[in-house]
Amino acid sequence: MEGLVVIDDPTSILRCCNKVYLHENFRRNRISAPKTVIVSTTCRRTLDDLEEQVGYPLVLKIPNGSFSRGVVRVENRSQLKETLRRMLMGSALILAQEYFYTAYDWRIGILNNRPLYASRYYMSEGHWQIYQHDALGTKAGSFTTMASYEVPRSVLNVALKAAKGIGDGLYGIDVKQDGNRTTRAERALMVEYGFALPSECEAIADLEKKVFLHDRLSPRQIRYHLKNDKARFCLAREGGIPVGYGLLLTNRRWARGRIYSLAVVQKWRGRGVGRGLLSLLEHYARQAELHGLSLEVRRDNGDAQALYAICGFALVGEKPGYYSDGESALLMRKDFI
Repeated sequence: MEGLVVIDDPTSILRCCNKVYLHENFRRNRISAPKTVIVSTTCRRTLDDLEEQVGYPLVLKIPNGSFSRGVVRVENRSQLKETLRRMLMGSALILAQEYFYTAYDWRIGILNNRPLYASRYYMSEGHWQIYQHDALGTKAGSFTTMASYEVPRSVLNVALKAAKGIGDGLYGIDVKQDGNRTTRAERALMVEYGFALPSECEAIADLEKKVFLHDRLSPRQIRYHLKNDKARFCLAREGGIPVGYGLLLTNRRWARGRIYSLAVVQKWRGRGVGRGLLSLLEHYARQAELHGLSLEVRRDNGDAQALYAICGFALVGEKPGYYSDGESALLMRKDFI
């Protein structure tokens, strides 16, 4: 088509569409990225090297795949050999990468080497990718958007650094974040987010003791909410150990979900864990087609109030003497519509 105004250029487009180029660019510029091996055969030595350097499960990618297509996870050697053989029939090179499940990816939009927008893209429910393609069609996870100033500086920095190796047009850079570092697309999180398991009841109770002096959830209450189908009990884990949790309660009669409790151990405060948990709870609330979220926060807890305000919650009221020690609660709310 002629007469259209564009802000990209052919060279940049080709670079963005070539995962082999991107891998070499990130390696050359020391941008943290997933452990990656580029392969071209299915010989024994190749398979041995992948098992030693990457391990299972691992992800195989064609260089020009997009929207979760041309990306396959394999669990063992037989799957690796057969999938690699099949993919090499359509591509001379395949990228083999380490696999880690994460609840969402950052997408940082960059124009002329400056951040333009930011989004969190969530994995499709029950799946490890944002898009799930099968015989019934395609399902996609939801997303949330925000201004670039709401994004942790470390996330913006790594996105800007990654974009410099491509050009000065409009790009979307995928980034994953943990407590200590940010990494360009699909790197393992030191902190992983997901549902709490019944077997983690004792660990959550220990976390309660570390975080709260008053109004703790008892082990009995924790077990109840872990089994409650109207509750979403989400954990942040470091090395499999809970370092934070968020508890969302819903009811068919409620227009909004209620964040009943949010806790992060001292070591991980101020490092994005609380924000990650809130984002995950909001994701589930939107999936349930709720109109928003509400919560109570201690009047003397300024840090928590600041976190909620940054994440879009507004003060709407106060409950005097709400907590067991007589402290008042501030009522905060975030509306989606």
